[in-house]
Amino acid sequence: MTISSALKTDSQEILRFLDLICPEGCVSEVRILDAVTPEHNRQHTLAGYFDHDHLREAASQIARIQNGHGSFARGVYVTLNPVIPPLHARAYNRLKIAEKGALTKDSETESIRTLLLDFDPCRPAGISSSDPEHQLAHQLAVSVKQALEELGLPLPVVLSSGNGWHLLYRVFLQNTVENCKLVQQLLHTISSHFSNDDVVIDSQ
Repeated sequence: MTISSALKTDSQEILRFLDLICPEGCVSEVRILDAVTPEHNRQHTLAGYFDHDHLREAASQIARIQNGHGSFARGVYVTLNPVIPPLHARAYNRLKIAEKGALTKDSETESIRTLLLDFDPCRPAGISSSDPEHQLAHQLAVSVKQALEELGLPLPVVLSSGNGWHLLYRVFLQNTVENCKLVQQLLHTISSHFSNDDVVIDSQ
């Protein structure tokens, strides 16, 4: 999940976002792509593993890089689902330059805690969505949220992805092949039913 940045990043807003995404009692990976800092003026990937009690430190470290003089980052991401606890030792509540092979693999996801519905406006690749396209994605997201609420699903977290919109539903499933297939089938069903010529719900 991407953490969008303004010209100046607000650590309190980052903390609020992380608190929504990262479950209590779990470990999550924070990853910063193409970071350039005064200490390391070549592009590199930063990564760290944070438990819920240390999300404030994560927010502070992200903001320091985003706001620091001479610093730059292409994107900041956080895992939607918690990672297995042993990964915490790779970078214990801190960000560091990621070594090759030291980023979270799918098999190192502890459990499935978030169901993501991603609403993306149809447009040529590599082009940001226009305001009308972004609004169309929002309209479809609201319609799907209401339809799923009528079926008994709880209210999701609603977020702009920048180009489109996200609905995040809290779930609790073990990370098994069968459950991953179940999630894939659910996404495919929702996408097939609600996607239209203007906005597609990602089924991957």
